[in-house]
Amino acid sequence: MPNPLVSICVPTYNGERYLRECLDSILQQTYSNYEVLMVDDCSSDDTFIIAQAYAVKDNRIKLFKNEQNLGLVGNWNRCVKLAQGKWIKFVFQDDLITPTCLEKMVEIGETGVPFVYGLRDFIFEKTESALIKWFKEHNEFVATVFDGQTLVTPELFSTAVLANPFYNLIGEPTSVLLRRDVFDQFDLFNPNLIQLCDAEYWNRVGTQVGAGFIAEPLVTFRVHGGSTTMQNKKKIRLKLEHVIYQHELTFHPQYETLRHFAAKNYPTYSFRKALSEKAQRTLLWIQLRGGKSARKEWKKLLEIYPALEQWSKPKLNVILTILMARLKKSSK
Repeated sequence: MPNPLVSICVPTYNGERYLRECLDSILQQTYSNYEVLMVDDCSSDDTFIIAQAYAVKDNRIKLFKNEQNLGLVGNWNRCVKLAQGKWIKFVFQDDLITPTCLEKMVEIGETGVPFVYGLRDFIFEKTESALIKWFKEHNEFVATVFDGQTLVTPELFSTAVLANPFYNLIGEPTSVLLRRDVFDQFDLFNPNLIQLCDAEYWNRVGTQVGAGFIAEPLVTFRVHGGSTTMQNKKKIRLKLEHVIYQHELTFHPQYETLRHFAAKNYPTYSFRKALSEKAQRTLLWIQLRGGKSARKEWKKLLEIYPALEQWSKPKLNVILTILMARLKKSSK
């Protein structure tokens, strides 16, 4: 089997609590031809000091520190730009990978599959039972959404996207291995997304090249109150992410393959209608319940995607549908 270089990207920000465990799991890999790119996003704790200590022990670890905070997706994209390997493997600072993770993923990838993913285990720390239930159910969803196929075709991926347009079909980036040229072909992660940034990227790539699936957990995703996922769920802006994503599905050139597939196989499905309804519902929610901060976020969104102003103009039938739903809910 070829032994190509893998760039393991570890974007960090105030990750001192779990970083040692993360790096230890990386350095225990049975596959040895890799570089570790640690890109610190202006941490205020001892993250960079810990990274320096590990770099002294292993020259495969390369350290970078951003001059200014780039934010979650900005730092992911900088990692990609710095990567020198044929393959890119993200490992987040509070996650772990099994010793054979790289070996098994690269083996599948080198058969000609540029996008590889597997299942994940979890470490739950001070997590509500409802959230634990959600993650376990989501892992089962990931395992079955493509009917257990180890080679997921673009057509099968497209069908799943249309059936589950706002659901992460793959999981977190730690679960994924991507060939470096995927980013050359399909661009980087969308910096206008926070929570859906990975799910949107998987859909952008998978609907065009498909994916290879390994039906075993090769990584461990840590779920805790301080994680980015948990913090993002509290932000008003997440209400807007579905609108952004639907806008991408409707107009982004990279989704042309998906739109052609839908037109051929689901002729009654309308991306434009879905965008209009999503935008109108979101704007109405902002006006009725969002408050000042939500209205401010909406204004910023229109500056980035000005076409949304046209698609979000309220229509009477949408307003009535929402109001009736609210009345029905309040009467229960």
